[in-house]
Amino acid sequence: MKKYNVIIILLFSVIFAEDIDILNLKNGDLIKGKIIENKINEYIRIELQGGSILTYTYDQIVSIEREEVNSNSSNSNDCNQSYQDGYMDGKSVLGGGYMLMGAGSGFLLGLIGTVVATTFCAAFINTEPPFHKLESLDKSCKTSYREGYRKGVKEKKIGSTLIGGMLGTVLVVVIIN
Repeated sequence: MKKYNVIIILLFSVIFAEDIDILNLKNGDLIKGKIIENKINEYIRIELQGGSILTYTYDQIVSIEREEVNSNSSNSNDCNQSYQDGYMDGKSVLGGGYMLMGAGSGFLLGLIGTVVATTFCAAFINTEPPFHKLESLDKSCKTSYREGYRKGVKEKKIGSTLIGGMLGTVLVVVIIN
């Protein structure tokens, strides 16, 4: 009976263990999250703590590791703060050029122009954070900061494009009437 209890305890500890998957990339980045799809010799999809899902091909990956989460680890909290810092820095990026692009598109093509400008904006946003913001962070926190920054920049620029497009559309409607 004791033997079965030990086996059950071991099984539950394996099932409920909070492990983190780590991708060591050739560019030196460490990507930490949960692998949600692994197509052997093709690609890996990994979900980051913030919910972002990234895809890497096998030729980008040096190694794949697994690490058990230590709930008392302060590094995890530091990296969460790095994500928030990156997000706030990304939201503070100027979006005036994107607002003008949206306004021009909205003025010329109305709501369709607004949608086109926003789609174009979402596809071609440069979301790489400034180097000086990353240089003091360790590798895993750099990744967290970068993800937060990308999300913040994307939200700011898409929002600016939408506002500009709506203003341009309203302006043309006012002029026509």
